[in-house]
Amino acid sequence: LATMGWVYYRLGQIDQAERVLAASLRMSAGSTKPETIYYYAHILAEKGANNDVRKLLEQVIKADAPFPQKEDAKQWLSRLSASTP
Repeated sequence: LATMGWVYYRLGQIDQAERVLAASLRMSAGSTKPETIYYYAHILAEKGANNDVRKLLEQVIKADAPFPQKEDAKQWLSRLSASTP
């Protein structure tokens, strides 16, 4: 589901991506992969929910599990922090 949600996001189908990723997060409660959270952060960013994005990015950066987008998540969080007054 996470991959499908990311594909919808990349295709610009934000509402569909949000539905699929939210379902993926519900189904994996407690064992969510960092990638899924990172993908969902992109959806929230599209909707302007930067405070929630910040929380999700902090969560994935602290995760012990490695994931390919970890460095990007760190840079994104840094940019968000710099743009907040």
